[in-house]
Amino acid sequence: MNEYAANLSLIICGFLEFVVIGYIYDFNNFMEDIRMMLGKRPLEPYWFFTWCISGPIITLILVFSSIIRFQPPTEGNYEYPAYANMLGWLMVCSSLIFVPCIMIYEFIKAWKATYNLQYEVIEHMPHYLRMLTYARQPDTEWGPTKNENRYGRYKPKLEQSTFINQSNINDRDNNSILKYKNMFRTRL
Repeated sequence: MNEYAANLSLIICGFLEFVVIGYIYDFNNFMEDIRMMLGKRPLEPYWFFTWCISGPIITLILVFSSIIRFQPPTEGNYEYPAYANMLGWLMVCSSLIFVPCIMIYEFIKAWKATYNLQYEVIEHMPHYLRMLTYARQPDTEWGPTKNENRYGRYKPKLEQSTFINQSNINDRDNNSILKYKNMFRTRL
């Protein structure tokens, strides 16, 4: 079971982390978060090369080489039965199944949030692109917990969220509330 639990699933999780940080969350957002925590940006070309180029390539090569050279595990001359191998593959899948499940859940939430206004917000953008853009945005609460630590790209989000709340209190017009909710992502 060591072959299943400690080999392929960990390499695939590492590859997914590289893809998420480098391309989905965006490398520049990640560097800005590090700058906010440390007070300075670290050596950016090095981190770009490791997180966006060499890391994903190396882990993808490891995934393919692990799959190509895979042989069902044996103990001396004893070969494990088919159900033991199926249990091992179930262990691999059980640690990875949450990634596509959560991704599908977030896409469904984004589809529901953007479906009704597909012709009002941005007319030239197809619905699937608007849905992906919406799913990729962080919630308004994302960022440092304390307000005094919110600066840079997190400060406008704090001001925008208070602006939305004030406009909801001042305007009881449903159309304006609907427009503000679609301009800034809020929890569903």
